[in-house]
Amino acid sequence: MAAEHWRLLAPALAQAPQMRLSPDGGRTFPRYRGGRLFERQLQDRLPSQPATIPTCDPETGMSRLLAADFDVHKAQALHAPDPHSLVAAQAADFAALIARCGGRAILDGSPSGGRHVYVLWQRPLPHAELNHLALALARRYSTCDPGPMSSPFGQIRPPGAPHKTHRGRLTGWMHLLIPLDQALQAVNHPCGAQTWNRLMQELEAELAATAPIIRTGPGLPEDLLDCSLDDSGVPWLPQSGGRRPIRRHLEQIAVHGTWRRHSYPSASHARQAIVNSAAAAGWRLEDLVEAMATRRWPWLARAYAKYSPTQQHLRLHTEWQKALAGIAEYRSERNGHTREKPSTRGGAPPSAPSMLITRWPRPLQSKAFSQQPDSYEAYQRIRIWLNAVIIAENDPQRRKRWGRRLLSVRKVLRALGAAAQMGGGLEPHFGVRSLSLMTGLGWSCVARVLQLLREEPAADRLIDLTREHHGTQADHYTLTIPAPYRHEALWRRWRAGNIEIIHPGLWDLAAGAAFVYQALLPSVETTTREVIRLAGIGSTAGHRALQELAAHGLADKGAHGWRRGTVTLDDVAERTGTTARRQQWMELYREQRRQWHEVLTSRQAAAQAHRNEPCGQRPIELLLQDGPPGHHGDPASLAGQPPAPPAEFTSALQLLRRELGAVILRTVQQWTPTRATAAQTDGHQPILGSDEKGPAP
Repeated sequence: MAAEHWRLLAPALAQAPQMRLSPDGGRTFPRYRGGRLFERQLQDRLPSQPATIPTCDPETGMSRLLAADFDVHKAQALHAPDPHSLVAAQAADFAALIARCGGRAILDGSPSGGRHVYVLWQRPLPHAELNHLALALARRYSTCDPGPMSSPFGQIRPPGAPHKTHRGRLTGWMHLLIPLDQALQAVNHPCGAQTWNRLMQELEAELAATAPIIRTGPGLPEDLLDCSLDDSGVPWLPQSGGRRPIRRHLEQIAVHGTWRRHSYPSASHARQAIVNSAAAAGWRLEDLVEAMATRRWPWLARAYAKYSPTQQHLRLHTEWQKALAGIAEYRSERNGHTREKPSTRGGAPPSAPSMLITRWPRPLQSKAFSQQPDSYEAYQRIRIWLNAVIIAENDPQRRKRWGRRLLSVRKVLRALGAAAQMGGGLEPHFGVRSLSLMTGLGWSCVARVLQLLREEPAADRLIDLTREHHGTQADHYTLTIPAPYRHEALWRRWRAGNIEIIHPGLWDLAAGAAFVYQALLPSVETTTREVIRLAGIGSTAGHRALQELAAHGLADKGAHGWRRGTVTLDDVAERTGTTARRQQWMELYREQRRQWHEVLTSRQAAAQAHRNEPCGQRPIELLLQDGPPGHHGDPASLAGQPPAPPAEFTSALQLLRRELGAVILRTVQQWTPTRATAAQTDGHQPILGSDEKGPAP
């Protein structure tokens, strides 16, 4: 049975036609050791010793396989009462998650109690994307080990592979936990884009929490030695002997802050030298942060403390990236000029990779990380714009500028993004009344928020007013990406799924409750601090929102944190009366639009009736009409008598009567379009038909 599983499944799961044999009975699977190559051509015949297959193609940096390794040792480290049961339960839960998302998974087990879950995709994906997904799974499932997906050289035992040898005898084989025909069905019908998008939605909180701070991107040279990424997705350069201390004189500088001026002309040079030494010695960025946080290196901590918290974060990661780039360039030059002639001694041939420094091609990055925004399709550009919105919401200066309207601005921006998705372009044509129904804010409040956004500095605008209102058409806005956020927005992961609007069930809850509810997951408990961080609100507002959500049954607190409650938002909307209020708003807005359309129709009819009359017999009001009246929000007010025109307006009428022979039938109030009326007339876009059923994309 093991031989049949290996023959049928190993070639389908292997992302390169190789396998690795273990020189120590299944504990490690190196490519080289002691001058020997342990990599072999993949065969249909079952190997006689422990073997693994690659989870990624190292030549292209792409893979169709997501391998989740659920380890018993991690469960034992958590002091679980029954480690094997915990591993089995979490592996089964992940397989069920794939099934809920519309995909198929292959599940196998080891003699030691471990579990593997394999998910095949229709198209090859960049390794960086799959690695990020593995890190998110490790955050959700405590026994999941992201190791097999942490490197393009990752390995895993497939179904049927020999497990380990003890005293010269095999301890068993990897055995399928599902019927073989179901496993072959998963191989022949891999998961598609719909499964991927649904999985991204399910793991949205974990993906956001494990988003890489920096990536192997434009700031690093092409020959960067990408050995691995740490748990936060930050590159580092591991050493064969483990982490080493940095140079002694640099450690003295990090502690005391004294150095010779001829060695380092400024404090920034000395600080960069310390970071360079730590990166070259096999440190991770989190190790460097820990050394400063624990006051082991007080001077280095003070050197970064002079910046604001946001600038500290950016400065530290920029200098870490610079250190990696410099080390990679130095090692690349050294490896290329060490010897002019190839060695004729034993060992690997000259064309084989070095055992000390392995250069593998960088993973091909997805389109989201490679081009300028203008080269994307409309829906992709909306995703990039949403990344810029999220960056802006965490910008301290912009939050200060928005002030007490912060939450209203965030709601309106998401409504604009949802409207853009509905229209399939970057110019949402929804008026303030349609946006009002998507946010729970009054139409006048929406108008003030739009005015605030369009009057921001030109370089920082998230929306631009491209065309003012005209007739039944509302103001037209274009979603724009501010230049300061462009680079980071391009390099961030796109959020899958529809942009969420504010459900009526959340309209009357505490401030920020809508964003807290979106941060909660239905089946996974998240700590209070993590929920508040993902929601992007203050601590006090976050605790108050969680308490109110729990009071309505929308949030439940478990032993390890918060999750979504079993009560639906529709039930809360019915209970609080917001469903009826939304219906009243829709009827009111529909009536206001009907009255405004009648005004426009009457004007057009009057103009058509007097089109062929001589100029001297035409009403003067038709000569002066160029826009709607000031009180267009209530067209019924047009029936009243307008006030008398000013003196200069009367002089203009006398001039027209004297020179053109105009006849005054009835005077009208002079009307001049202003920014305020532009914001108000933005509400004259008719509600789309989808609003009758709710503004769902």
